Amino acid sequence: MTYPISTRREGRAAFTLVELLVVIAIIGVLIALLLPAVQQAREAARRMSCSNNLKQMGLALHNHHDTYGHLPNSRRDAYPNWIVDTLKFLEQNNLSEQWDRSKNYYHADNQTARETAVEQLYCPSRRGPMLSEPESLQNSGSTFVVGMVADYAANVGTGTNDYANSATFTGLFRLFGTSGSGAPQGLSFRDVTDGTSNTFLVGEKHVDIQKFGVGGLDFTDGGAYNGDGFNSMRFAGPSKTLARSPADTASNIFGSYHPGICQFVFVDGSVRNIPVTINATTLGYLAARNDGEVVNTDW
Repeated sequence: MTYPISTRREGRAAFTLVELLVVIAIIGVLIALLLPAVQQAREAARRMSCSNNLKQMGLALHNHHDTYGHLPNSRRDAYPNWIVDTLKFLEQNNLSEQWDRSKNYYHADNQTARETAVEQLYCPSRRGPMLSEPESLQNSGSTFVVGMVADYAANVGTGTNDYANSATFTGLFRLFGTSGSGAPQGLSFRDVTDGTSNTFLVGEKHVDIQKFGVGGLDFTDGGAYNGDGFNSMRFAGPSKTLARSPADTASNIFGSYHPGICQFVFVDGSVRNIPVTINATTLGYLAARNDGEVVNTDW
């Protein structure tokens, strides 16, 4: 017995407008719930990249110390600074060789070098490579030039300058000079009498989010390679606490764009996260290489 093949199709109910709107609303809620987790994952990746930048900088400074027996000087007025002296140990030989160290930072022969970016000098949570606003030689009002900025700074201690003969100088990087306020060469690790695990070397420098690229004494985010000021140096201690946010208007301090912490590479090569709420006195102990203070690592 055969049965006829039915040509009737069962009807399929379509989504109503209300059902469609409900589905869209649910998807929107799920996206809203997932977005913070995605942002946190991205920030964690950026923080790790920043930490790696500091790690590489610490290794480069150790290699400099192994090669020359001392750290680079913080700067030499109007000439390239410690970052330039470290470049070849950051696998930047070509850029290092482009610098004419017999001529100052502002000289036309150093234009290409001062405007060349190095990826390791930028925190991905903050910004990418950018040029400073025009700077002038020793604040003379002439010879205006621009240069690449950076997001990391050398530790010049708890005082107010990097002069080797200053009673308040406790940092790791000091001004170059044959007499007076400077010293002929940089410090060595034996000068870190508080211990290499108790003293930080380089950290994230604070830059007011409204003052990107602005140099000078108040907003030192000028050319990163410029030894004419404190663009790539920072102080820390009771009068120079860590920035609490990107909008902090304080100058010459360390600070991060990672929420709640600031990253530092210590003299022993380790990279650590320091809470921005750290006690200011304890922060000073970490910045000073020779104060004889014992630091509690439970910050």
